[in-house]
Amino acid sequence: MYEHEREIIDDLNENVNTLNECLIEARSEYDDLKNVIADLVNDVRNGKVKQSEILDELSDRLEQYCGIYIDEEIKND
Repeated sequence: MYEHEREIIDDLNENVNTLNECLIEARSEYDDLKNVIADLVNDVRNGKVKQSEILDELSDRLEQYCGIYIDEEIKND
């Protein structure tokens, strides 16, 4: 019985470690996304990006810095 309980505890510890790794990665990706959006907002405020170009610029930056791709159909809607 003790061996079985030990296996369960080991599995739970492994799952917790995996979840922690996922949370760290998600936080990093969130920070990247937040920075991309903040930079874009600043560029719009400073006149570096026109309002009519926001969606294209956001799409380009998300792809470049975060690996997030926005489908052309979505951008054109």
